Amino acid sequence: MKLSVSTFCLEERFGYKKAFELIKNAGFDAIDFNLDNWWGGKDEQLIRMRTYGMHEDEMIDYFKKISECANAYGLEVGQTHAVFGDPAFFKNQELYKKITVNNIIQTNLLNSKYIVIHPIQTPGRIFDEDYDTCHKLNLDFYRSLC
Repeated sequence: MKLSVSTFCLEERFGYKKAFELIKNAGFDAIDFNLDNWWGGKDEQLIRMRTYGMHEDEMIDYFKKISECANAYGLEVGQTHAVFGDPAFFKNQELYKKITVNNIIQTNLLNSKYIVIHPIQTPGRIFDEDYDTCHKLNLDFYRSLC
């Protein structure tokens, strides 16, 4: 059995290197690497996020360094967590797809076999409405990823 923990809070506060050191010293074997930065649903925040504005070569270098650092601490990237399907993406589904595809590539660069990809939600779905709309929307979305 491997013990795993999310990197979200520690990485946001300390950066990935110190986060990995703290995680390993706490006795964990693996990490759930957070690719989502809790961008808050505003496009201008999303554009400023470090990984979504990178060119392909820069992204490859960045995630290979993270992978090498995790390996140096003896941590396995057990899974990654893609960006959440926040209701703001309901208005910009192509952007959500582009980011999700990047997250799949990033997961591969981190040598992880698994990625958690959350469904897109409409604003009403948060309140348990729009079930049929969301169901169709997400079937189409996940099929497009295949």
